[in-house]
This record gives sequence, structure tokens and C-alpha cells, in this order.
Amino acid sequence: MQENHQPTKKAVWSLLSGLVGVIWGILFVVPYYFLPQVFWGVIFILSYSYTANGEGFAQALQGGYTALAIISIVVWLLLIISIFAKRYYRGDRRVPRWISILLVIAGVLGVISTLPYILLEVPSLRNTIYQLQLIGILKLPVFFMFTGSAMLSIISGIGYLISLKNFRKKR
Repeated sequence: MQENHQPTKKAVWSLLSGLVGVIWGILFVVPYYFLPQVFWGVIFILSYSYTANGEGFAQALQGGYTALAIISIVVWLLLIISIFAKRYYRGDRRVPRWISILLVIAGVLGVISTLPYILLEVPSLRNTIYQLQLIGILKLPVFFMFTGSAMLSIISGIGYLISLKNFRKKR
């Protein structure tokens, strides 16, 4: 009886990791095709977070701010779940090691890409972020980390979902 309980418990973690990974990737892809203004609003806020806090931009980018808040929450959840899943599946052959590592990398890249936006809440860092934006250091790295995180997340999420079949096999 305990042998049946243990694989079920582990399969739930694989399912959760796979779903969160795919959802994060979809949150990136869907707005790009169906809500391009929101997508590019988020990219603008990530790249020019200090500038976007001006009063004139705040109303125009309200959808971008809402989407970025949702994305930030999902990315932090992705990082936390990926770290727990990686530790949980250590030594378990049913989930390939590269899937766990890929999801952790996706979570780290996603969290790093939202840091300029989040760190604007720290008054002593606002000027530093503004200076980095003026010289253009944040634009491409943030965009590529954001994009890379979503793509790696989709790949590893699908990998976790595919590995669910390994839990149905008897040892």
C-alpha cells in the first residue's frame, strides 16, 4: 500500500512543475500574438521601468503593469516550485535530471528579468537603475532573459508532463 502512495505523491510534483512551466511559457506567448500592446507594454516596463513610472506613461501602460505583476508572481512561483521539484526528484530516474535543471534555469532567468521593475521600490536603487537604462544596458539582456525563461519553461514543463508516464510503470 505504501508503494502505491509514494509514486502518486511524486507524480503530483511532476504534474505541478509541468503545469507551472507550461503556464509561464503561455503567459509569454499568448500576449505576443493576441494582446501585442500588453506584451510590448510589459517589455517596455521591464526595459525602461524608471521612465514608465512617470505620470504620462502610467495610464497608457496600465495593462502592462497588471500583466507584469501577474508575470512577476508566476515567475517567483516557478522558481520556488522548480527548486523544490529539483530537490524532490534528486536520484529519481523517472524524471530526467536535465528537466529539473532546465526549469530552475528558467525560473532564475525569469526572476532576474523582473528585478529592475521590482527593485524600483527601493528608493536608494532608483537612480542606479535609471542610469543603467539611460546607457541602454538593461534593454536586450532583460528581453532575452524574459524570452529565454519562457522558452526553457515550456520545454521543461512539457518534459515534466511527458515524464508522468514513467510513474505509471511498475518498478
